[in-house]
Amino acid sequence: MVWTPTSHSADDRILLYLHGAGAFGTGIAGLYEYPDLPSLLRDGMEVGCRVVIPSCPSGEEWQTSAISLFLDDFEAVYEKPKAGYDLLGYSRGGRGAYQFAATESDRVRTLAVVSTGDMPELISRLCPIPVFICHGLHDQRTPVSKAQDMCASLQAAGGRCEFSLVEGDHFIIAKVLSDGRIFQWQRQI
Repeated sequence: MVWTPTSHSADDRILLYLHGAGAFGTGIAGLYEYPDLPSLLRDGMEVGCRVVIPSCPSGEEWQTSAISLFLDDFEAVYEKPKAGYDLLGYSRGGRGAYQFAATESDRVRTLAVVSTGDMPELISRLCPIPVFICHGLHDQRTPVSKAQDMCASLQAAGGRCEFSLVEGDHFIIAKVLSDGRIFQWQRQI
Protein backbone atom coordinates (compact mmCIF):
# COMPACT_ATOMS: atom_id res chain seq x y z
CA MET A 1 0.00 0.00 0.00
CA VAL A 2 1.28 3.46 -0.92
CA TRP A 3 -0.57 6.42 0.55
CA THR A 4 0.02 10.00 -0.57
CA PRO A 5 -1.18 12.97 1.50
CA THR A 6 -3.87 15.23 0.09
CA SER A 7 -2.06 18.32 1.37
CA HIS A 8 0.16 20.10 -1.12
CA SER A 9 2.42 21.19 1.74
CA ALA A 10 3.53 17.62 2.46
CA ASP A 11 7.25 17.12 2.89
CA ASP A 12 9.41 14.69 0.93
CA ARG A 13 9.87 12.19 3.77
CA ILE A 14 8.60 8.63 3.32
CA LEU A 15 7.22 6.67 6.26
CA LEU A 16 7.74 2.91 6.08
CA TYR A 17 5.29 1.09 8.36
CA LEU A 18 5.66 -2.53 9.49
CA HIS A 19 2.37 -3.86 10.92
CA GLY A 20 1.93 -6.28 13.79
CA ALA A 21 1.27 -10.02 13.72
CA GLY A 22 -2.51 -9.63 13.39
CA ALA A 23 -2.11 -8.79 9.70
CA PHE A 24 0.57 -11.39 8.85
CA GLY A 25 -0.36 -13.37 5.77
CA THR A 26 -3.63 -11.52 5.19
CA GLY A 27 -2.64 -9.44 2.17
CA ILE A 28 -3.74 -5.87 1.57
CA ALA A 29 -7.33 -6.50 2.75
CA GLY A 30 -6.02 -7.76 6.09
CA LEU A 31 -4.23 -4.49 6.72
CA TYR A 32 -7.65 -2.89 7.31
CA GLU A 33 -8.93 -5.53 9.74
CA TYR A 34 -7.79 -3.77 12.92
CA PRO A 35 -7.62 -0.12 14.02
CA ASP A 36 -4.13 0.58 12.75
CA LEU A 37 -2.31 2.94 10.37
CA PRO A 38 -3.94 1.63 7.15
CA SER A 39 -7.49 2.03 8.48
CA LEU A 40 -6.68 5.42 10.04
CA LEU A 41 -5.35 6.67 6.69
CA ARG A 42 -8.38 5.24 4.88
CA ASP A 43 -10.66 7.06 7.32
CA GLY A 44 -9.02 10.44 6.70
CA MET A 45 -6.08 10.81 9.06
CA GLU A 46 -3.33 12.98 7.54
CA VAL A 47 0.33 12.23 8.20
CA GLY A 48 2.08 14.91 6.15
CA CYS A 49 4.30 12.62 4.08
CA ARG A 50 4.03 9.62 1.79
CA VAL A 51 3.41 6.31 3.60
CA VAL A 52 4.49 2.87 2.37
CA ILE A 53 2.98 -0.20 4.02
CA PRO A 54 4.12 -3.61 2.85
CA SER A 55 2.02 -6.64 3.76
CA CYS A 56 4.04 -9.32 5.53
CA PRO A 57 3.53 -12.79 4.12
CA SER A 58 2.57 -15.49 6.55
CA GLY A 59 5.29 -16.54 8.94
CA GLU A 60 6.55 -15.73 12.38
CA GLU A 61 8.68 -12.62 11.78
CA TRP A 62 9.38 -9.88 9.27
CA GLN A 63 12.35 -10.83 7.11
CA THR A 64 14.93 -8.09 6.56
CA SER A 65 15.76 -9.43 3.09
CA ALA A 66 12.09 -9.31 2.06
CA ILE A 67 11.75 -5.72 3.26
CA SER A 68 14.89 -4.78 1.35
CA LEU A 69 13.63 -6.40 -1.87
CA PHE A 70 10.26 -4.68 -1.43
CA LEU A 71 12.00 -1.31 -1.10
CA ASP A 72 14.16 -2.02 -4.17
CA ASP A 73 10.95 -2.54 -6.17
CA PHE A 74 9.30 0.51 -4.60
CA GLU A 75 12.30 2.72 -5.37
CA ALA A 76 12.36 1.53 -8.99
CA VAL A 77 8.86 2.97 -9.45
CA TYR A 78 8.90 5.87 -6.99
CA GLU A 79 11.83 7.84 -5.69
CA LYS A 80 14.18 6.82 -2.93
CA PRO A 81 13.92 9.18 0.06
CA LYS A 82 16.95 11.47 0.13
CA ALA A 83 17.59 11.12 3.86
CA GLY A 84 16.23 7.59 4.34
CA TYR A 85 12.92 6.22 5.54
CA ASP A 86 11.13 7.15 8.73
CA LEU A 87 10.65 3.58 9.93
CA LEU A 88 7.74 2.74 12.23
CA GLY A 89 6.89 -0.70 13.58
CA TYR A 90 4.12 -1.99 15.81
CA SER A 91 4.53 -5.03 18.06
CA ARG A 92 6.03 -7.79 15.90
CA GLY A 93 6.49 -5.12 13.22
CA GLY A 94 8.59 -3.25 15.79
CA ARG A 95 10.89 -6.25 16.05
CA GLY A 96 11.14 -6.26 12.27
CA ALA A 97 11.84 -2.53 12.33
CA TYR A 98 14.66 -2.97 14.85
CA GLN A 99 16.17 -5.76 12.72
CA PHE A 100 15.82 -3.86 9.45
CA ALA A 101 17.30 -0.66 10.91
CA ALA A 102 20.23 -2.59 12.37
CA THR A 103 20.90 -4.32 9.05
CA GLU A 104 20.15 -1.49 6.61
CA SER A 105 20.91 1.61 8.68
CA ASP A 106 21.82 3.60 5.56
CA ARG A 107 18.15 3.35 4.49
CA VAL A 108 16.71 4.55 7.82
CA ARG A 109 16.43 8.18 8.94
CA THR A 110 14.43 7.60 12.14
CA LEU A 111 13.10 4.55 13.94
CA ALA A 112 9.93 4.46 16.04
CA VAL A 113 8.43 1.37 17.67
CA VAL A 114 5.18 0.82 19.55
CA SER A 115 4.47 -2.08 21.93
CA THR A 116 7.81 -3.74 21.24
CA GLY A 117 10.22 -5.39 23.67
CA ASP A 118 13.97 -5.23 23.74
CA MET A 119 16.56 -6.58 21.32
CA PRO A 120 19.82 -5.96 23.20
CA GLU A 121 21.91 -7.74 20.56
CA LEU A 122 21.16 -4.85 18.16
CA ILE A 123 22.05 -1.91 20.44
CA SER A 124 25.43 -1.05 18.91
CA ARG A 125 24.05 -1.09 15.35
CA LEU A 126 21.01 1.03 16.27
CA CYS A 127 22.93 3.80 18.09
CA PRO A 128 23.48 5.99 14.99
CA ILE A 129 19.70 6.19 14.37
CA PRO A 130 17.35 8.40 16.43
CA VAL A 131 14.86 6.06 18.16
CA PHE A 132 11.43 6.72 19.69
CA ILE A 133 9.86 3.96 21.83
CA CYS A 134 6.21 4.12 22.86
CA HIS A 135 4.63 1.56 25.17
CA GLY A 136 1.35 0.96 26.99
CA LEU A 137 1.45 1.20 30.76
CA HIS A 138 -0.72 -1.93 31.12
CA ASP A 139 0.73 -4.06 28.32
CA GLN A 140 0.22 -7.72 29.31
CA ARG A 141 1.94 -9.15 26.19
CA THR A 142 5.22 -7.25 26.26
CA PRO A 143 6.38 -6.01 29.66
CA VAL A 144 6.97 -2.28 29.93
CA SER A 145 10.33 -3.04 31.51
CA LYS A 146 11.58 -4.60 28.24
CA ALA A 147 10.84 -1.40 26.29
CA GLN A 148 12.37 0.73 29.05
CA ASP A 149 15.47 -1.48 29.08
CA MET A 150 15.87 -1.03 25.32
CA CYS A 151 15.73 2.75 25.61
CA ALA A 152 18.12 2.81 28.59
CA SER A 153 20.57 0.52 26.77
CA LEU A 154 20.50 2.71 23.66
CA GLN A 155 21.12 5.83 25.76
CA ALA A 156 23.91 4.16 27.74
CA ALA A 157 25.62 3.19 24.46
CA GLY A 158 25.50 6.79 23.24
CA GLY A 159 22.36 6.51 21.12
CA ARG A 160 19.56 9.04 20.94
CA CYS A 161 16.37 7.49 22.31
CA GLU A 162 13.12 8.96 23.62
CA PHE A 163 10.57 6.95 25.58
CA SER A 164 6.85 7.59 25.92
CA LEU A 165 4.65 5.64 28.29
CA VAL A 166 0.92 5.92 27.55
CA GLU A 167 -2.22 4.76 29.28
CA GLY A 168 -3.35 1.52 27.69
CA ASP A 169 -2.43 -2.07 26.93
CA HIS A 170 -0.58 -3.72 24.04
CA PHE A 171 -3.13 -2.54 21.47
CA ILE A 172 -2.43 1.20 21.71
CA ILE A 173 -1.35 1.70 18.10
CA ALA A 174 -4.47 3.57 16.90
CA LYS A 175 -4.41 5.80 20.00
CA VAL A 176 -0.71 6.63 19.61
CA LEU A 177 -0.95 7.30 15.88
CA SER A 178 -4.09 9.41 16.26
CA ASP A 179 -2.49 11.68 18.84
CA GLY A 180 0.40 12.31 16.44
CA ARG A 181 3.26 12.10 18.96
CA ILE A 182 5.38 9.88 16.70
CA PHE A 183 4.79 11.96 13.59
CA GLN A 184 5.65 15.16 15.46
CA TRP A 185 8.86 13.57 16.76
CA GLN A 186 9.83 12.43 13.24
CA ARG A 187 9.28 15.92 11.80
CA GLN A 188 11.53 17.45 14.49
CA ILE A 189 14.48 15.19 13.71
